[in-house]
Amino acid sequence: MAEKPSIDVTQQVALGAGVPPERDVTKEVFDLVSEAADVLQERSERRGVLVVVGHFASIGEVKGARLLGKNPFEGQYVSAGDKVFQRMLLQDNSLGDGAVIVDASGQILGGRVYLVVDHPEVEIPPGSATRHLAAASASLRKDVESVITLSEETNIVRLFRGGRVVETHDPASATRSKKSRKTTMLKTAEVLQKLAERAEEGSRGSSSGDAGQSKKQGA
Repeated sequence: MAEKPSIDVTQQVALGAGVPPERDVTKEVFDLVSEAADVLQERSERRGVLVVVGHFASIGEVKGARLLGKNPFEGQYVSAGDKVFQRMLLQDNSLGDGAVIVDASGQILGGRVYLVVDHPEVEIPPGSATRHLAAASASLRKDVESVITLSEETNIVRLFRGGRVVETHDPASATRSKKSRKTTMLKTAEVLQKLAERAEEGSRGSSSGDAGQSKKQGA
């Protein structure tokens, strides 16, 4: 039986020596990808992304993986919270095919990574394809903390843990909700404006009546 491929990340890890680890990297990546999905939705654009967050620096390799071309992060330290990564998420073909590998410390170790699917039997959301199968399968690995995907078909962001989707972000729903809130706020403002105008009219009418009464009394 052939040995599974792996990627040596010791040189990339060395670039982050002395850099304090970030706190909740999974949440940071999920929020960042969700923000990118919102922007893409507004632009009517689509982009497929897969990000794996795990404990790779301590063992110096990513098992069950191989590079599909040149690593776009090679030779540079980039963290998951960097604007560089955010821009790459929004640029077509900037990350290329394959997964982005992020260490649990927050350092991005590689991109354009093919992941071996160890669990082809794992369930994935209806309508999903190979990217989500790779994500669900990878999320079952012991050295993987979480996997985040951005669907190229729907712009929906999903967070996988233990082979299951545990959180989602749908930018289409978020946009509809935002528009609904804006409409409600506008209607409320219109009602308040009308009430203010009526109150002002009533105040003017009352003032005119008081003035007429004063004239009669004076006469």
